[in-house]
Amino acid sequence: MKTGISYLAIILLLFTGCSKSTPFEKESSLLVGTKGVQRIWKISTIEINGASQPLTTQQKVFEKKFLSTGEFEDSDANYGVWSFTSSTSIRESYSSFPSNIPLQQDYSILQLNNSTLSWAYKKNGDNVIVKFYATN
Repeated sequence: MKTGISYLAIILLLFTGCSKSTPFEKESSLLVGTKGVQRIWKISTIEINGASQPLTTQQKVFEKKFLSTGEFEDSDANYGVWSFTSSTSIRESYSSFPSNIPLQQDYSILQLNNSTLSWAYKKNGDNVIVKFYATN
């Protein structure tokens, strides 16, 4: 009887150990996409210091992808790596600038779900909020 209980305990420990999630796994799957479907984000609105800004032609067609490899790319030919620094913050490190000067941008996530990404950041002293929608 003790042997049977011991085997059961070992099996339960194995299953419990295999099901551990990585930090920010839920947030990452919302950002990247799931089940082989790459999420593509498009800009819906931009606010600067609380004032809504009209989208330019380029902003209207802008697309951004966060890859499961920890890389990102966008339709403006920017690319680099991204990571969650907390469940409500993302850091992007750009690799695409010809100056070879490292550039990082931190974003505070205001909303993240299957269809919406909204983040805030500072740019030249201004408070910027960008809202994206998922196209898939």
